[in-house]
Amino acid sequence: MQTALSRETILRRILSEDNVYGYDFVIIDCLPSLGTLLINALTAADRLIIPVQTQKFSLDGLQALSSLYEQIKTAINPKIAMLGVLPTMVDRTSVSRNALEELHEKYGAMLFKTQISKSVEAAKSSENGTPLCMTAHKLGTEYDNLAMEVLSRC
Repeated sequence: MQTALSRETILRRILSEDNVYGYDFVIIDCLPSLGTLLINALTAADRLIIPVQTQKFSLDGLQALSSLYEQIKTAINPKIAMLGVLPTMVDRTSVSRNALEELHEKYGAMLFKTQISKSVEAAKSSENGTPLCMTAHKLGTEYDNLAMEVLSRC
């Protein structure tokens, strides 16, 4: 009965200090939906990185996620802090450029300087089981740069 009453705190209980002792970071990667799993992740998290594709519909969804984040921060997890917004699937189209401008206007310093490019190499890396940072592809460098930027913000 307790689990049913506090289902949004299940992950926080699992990730207790006893279970994550010895780790500097625990990364929780969520699907782009606003369901129970995301609520659990936001309830358990100390910091939030929002990856957003540089496309119109992704920007629309960002507003809903921002609203959910504020609700969780107010009602359940006041210690969570926004680490930043990460532009992903960036390419040379005008749609991508316009989305980046809109993100910059809205988030300013919260927008990561690092941008993750759109590339089929990400899918290939996943399929081959080879981490991007172990390849010579520019995506590997972008993720290395992101890691350094995240560390500097922590």
